[in-house]
Amino acid sequence: MAQAPGMSRWPTADCDAIDRADTTFVVLSAMLVLLMTPGIAFFYGGLVHRHSVLSIMMQCFMSIGFISILWAAVGFSLAFGESRGGFIGSPASYPFFNNLDPCTPAGYPMKESVGRIPGIAFAAYQMMIAILAPAVITGSFTERVRFPAYLVFITGWLVCVYCPLAHWIWSPNGFLRFWGVKDFAGGIVVHVAAGSTSLASLFVVGSRRYVNEDERKRLQVPHNRTFVALGSALIWFGWMGFNGGSAFTSGGQAVFAVVNTTLSAGTSMVAWSTVEWIWHGKPTMLGACMGSVAGLAIITAASGFVRPWASIVMGVFSGVTCQWCVWCIKERLRWDDALDVWGVHAVGGSLGSIMLGFMADQTIGGFGRSWRLFGIQIAAVILSCVWSFVVSIGLLLAVNLITPVVPAEMENKMGLDKSMHGEYAYDEEEDHEMIRNLSVDLPGDISTHNHLGFMRRPGPTAMEVMNQTSAGGRFQTDFSTVSIRSLANGASAGRTPDQSVRNLLVTPQPPPDVAGGGGSPPAG
Repeated sequence: MAQAPGMSRWPTADCDAIDRADTTFVVLSAMLVLLMTPGIAFFYGGLVHRHSVLSIMMQCFMSIGFISILWAAVGFSLAFGESRGGFIGSPASYPFFNNLDPCTPAGYPMKESVGRIPGIAFAAYQMMIAILAPAVITGSFTERVRFPAYLVFITGWLVCVYCPLAHWIWSPNGFLRFWGVKDFAGGIVVHVAAGSTSLASLFVVGSRRYVNEDERKRLQVPHNRTFVALGSALIWFGWMGFNGGSAFTSGGQAVFAVVNTTLSAGTSMVAWSTVEWIWHGKPTMLGACMGSVAGLAIITAASGFVRPWASIVMGVFSGVTCQWCVWCIKERLRWDDALDVWGVHAVGGSLGSIMLGFMADQTIGGFGRSWRLFGIQIAAVILSCVWSFVVSIGLLLAVNLITPVVPAEMENKMGLDKSMHGEYAYDEEEDHEMIRNLSVDLPGDISTHNHLGFMRRPGPTAMEVMNQTSAGGRFQTDFSTVSIRSLANGASAGRTPDQSVRNLLVTPQPPPDVAGGGGSPPAG
């Protein structure tokens, strides 16, 4: 029989159980969570060398496409399907989201409110979180993991690390949930797991390859701090949906989660910048961005369970403790945690999960602080760290048997952008590299240059340098280095930094013993 116009083909009784406001809220929150992955791409992209921008962004963006397919095929079933001993879900429960429809409430809720939204909305929201987790890990893979190996690794990582942890803690039949472990939005499932995987990669893959200490310092300088600021803003904005949406209702708990998220991130930013100001004399934009992300990581597990005062306390702890851990692992232990994934995400996620034990509020989350909760939160963090660390080591070793994990020496020299993807992030990249490598040494005080090697005040024109060099002399100047790029930029002001000038400056001739004509005499 034909369906009457305007009538739904789904049973009305089932649809009446769905709250449209809650469903809309969860769908919008899922969109915000998805925005976090491009935010991480910009955040990490600004922190790396210009030769690795596209490679790390490609890893983040490919996480969206690759993980979404895996999550639909098997991931959601493993995480939230029919439990197998409280350890893992059955892959036959929801393959490609079968058995989910617009009017059927979520069958395996992590909270009672999940029963008021369609199961497909719950699966979609969890898919965005699953996409985010591998993107966080990419910060530890920068400039040392090949793209094919990354794809194989995140496949195994989702199945063997993320899905079991999600089932243990968020599935109603998970054994850690049975213990009473609480993780509101993923402090353990996402941040502790990703940070522990980052630490595992340091032991298997090792540090980035550098010719010498000077090259190490040059390549570790963030190439674009504005990208970092843009990325942190997108991450912060998306985190509202990450934490707020985990209430799965548009009620008061979601509001508390959003407020606590902002307070923690803001407080951590101030704390990080204050410590930086005291230690180094100046607060930096980079430090402020790192501090905000640390504050977001620490509040994730507790955002819907604590009062705002607790989020401020957590923010102070993250701004100070995470910064100290980042300094220790890099400067004291000399481990190359490239983009501070362990120091920010693992430490922040662990602290927030543990501090929840003595900061939980009965009126917000339905349970209060207790020594028992404090103890089981510590046990859950330790277990999750060990599981993620050990399994990730095994996965990296197994992936290396399938395809090489570490880039070859020639691939590193070319840069992973070029060797893995055949393109550069910026136009005229080769010219930029040539300009950075070409310079002429002149006598003077190096303090007259800025940190990029460019002159701080007007120097000799390109024509003057060319005349002195072609005459076999050395130009008398107060500067120790004249950047070729400075000369090239002078062309727009009427100077002549053409290719012949560059060629002359590459191999300057020894100065004569007699004074040259015009101007100050050359150095003897």
